[in-house]
Amino acid sequence: MNRFAKLVLVAPMLSSALAFAQLKDTFQKLSTEFGDEFNRGDITTLVNQYTEDARIYPQEEDIVTNRQGQTALWGEYAKALQNFKLTTLDAEELAPDTVLETGTFTMETRKQPAQQLTGKYMTLWRKVGGDWRITRDIFNIKASK
Repeated sequence: MNRFAKLVLVAPMLSSALAFAQLKDTFQKLSTEFGDEFNRGDITTLVNQYTEDARIYPQEEDIVTNRQGQTALWGEYAKALQNFKLTTLDAEELAPDTVLETGTFTMETRKQPAQQLTGKYMTLWRKVGGDWRITRDIFNIKASK
């Protein structure tokens, strides 16, 4: 096989890998901003990352369906938890305006002695007015042993 034929076969794979890396980086940045807002106690800015019709599915709690509930949920978490860090593992474009992100997180309790917590999440993002917003959010904390 000549070089041109090899290039024709390999180019789409390289392009796809580059697009995945760029997409993952975009959502890692958004998740880092989310964690930073939480750690600063800036719940208003954090909640504004959600769409108006977003649904949050917290572990062992009712589904949160409105802004007031989003604010209350994250406000309560911020009182009890700190050092929230999210790590994007995967970001998959489902449509031009929809991305599914999966990842892990770490945090610790404010109550001393601090307990390290880890978990996983799945977030569905939708592009609204040129900005990415969370439309569905589900997360689980790993049970301590």
